[in-house]
Amino acid sequence: MSDSTINNVPPRDIASELGHLFEEASRQQRELWEQAGRYSKDESLRFATLRLKRTNQALEDLHGQNSFKDMVSAHQTWLHDLVEDYAAQSIRLSQMFGSLSSRAMALAADAGKQALENGHEALEQGQAAARENAETVREAGEKVMRANHEAIKGNMESIAQPAQEYH
Repeated sequence: MSDSTINNVPPRDIASELGHLFEEASRQQRELWEQAGRYSKDESLRFATLRLKRTNQALEDLHGQNSFKDMVSAHQTWLHDLVEDYAAQSIRLSQMFGSLSSRAMALAADAGKQALENGHEALEQGQAAARENAETVREAGEKVMRANHEAIKGNMESIAQPAQEYH
């Protein structure tokens, strides 16, 4: 094989690719947390506004009441709405966090799959490079052995010629 057919990736490039994968995973996680923060802030504001409106309505209802029965009824309505609003808010938040968890798991699975594919590709390229290097070493060894053999043969011939002159 020639150097032009080598299809291996240097370790520096493999490390760079893995670093890129980690950066991408971190960016995706940061985006998820930012989304969760925005959603939580918006939901908190929505919930606080709803509760203020309901409390103002309850206070207006209490303002015009003269009897204890009407005051207790307005308080019970306010309390019922409070429990209902908190239950609805808990459901909304649990759905949001469930959705974010599902998305995070999907992103993590995709990143893991990509890392495995890249790792497998790098391993195959490393094996190909190792096979090529082994072949190059074998060829170089053969050349060295031939050169040594020719040198020994040449030395033996040069030694044999003077010996023949004396016989």
